[in-house]
Amino acid sequence: HESRRAVLESVARSRFLEAKAKFLEDARTAGAELERIAIDYPNDPIAPYAELYAGMAAVKTRDFAKADAELAKVVAAPGNDGVLWKARLYAGIAKNYEGDAAGALALLATADRAIENDDERAEYLAAMAYASAASEPPLAALGYFDQLWPRSTATERAAMGARIAAVVQAAPPDALARAYDQLADRSGPGIAIAGGRLALIAAAMGDA
Repeated sequence: HESRRAVLESVARSRFLEAKAKFLEDARTAGAELERIAIDYPNDPIAPYAELYAGMAAVKTRDFAKADAELAKVVAAPGNDGVLWKARLYAGIAKNYEGDAAGALALLATADRAIENDDERAEYLAAMAYASAASEPPLAALGYFDQLWPRSTATERAAMGARIAAVVQAAPPDALARAYDQLADRSGPGIAIAGGRLALIAAAMGDA
């Protein structure tokens, strides 16, 4: 029995390593095989890794419902902390794309410890920025938008600028002034857009 289990674990690990190599080359080619491994070896130690990478592949192919389903299994099960935090990171990213701001923020809290590269950092910042902008207090999004800005394309910046402007415009003046004072980046889009509105408010009050 022990010998047979060792053989199955070896086969499962070999299949996973091959699928992971495909994932690293092109995530679009690996998702189905990773899902299959998790189904074929549900009790094997490799199963949560297969589910994790299947969920990551689904995020990269923009199938967020599938990503949510795969990653939820990893988040809900006890296991390796590294696997758990990576699953929370990608599940939070998927939740943000699905429009579940509260769910995204709950998963992403401290999940930045799982970030390993620039692409993951950008996805994390985007999720935190847009989810924060849709939550309370929305002004918390400004710092994340500032960090995301230099990592973004011109098209992405246009959308970000509009979202920042909407958050700033809706903010009470006192709260906006506090957020302005607390921004770490004194040359980013947050300070520029918030400062512009604060200047208009001051001018309207006769404070040249």
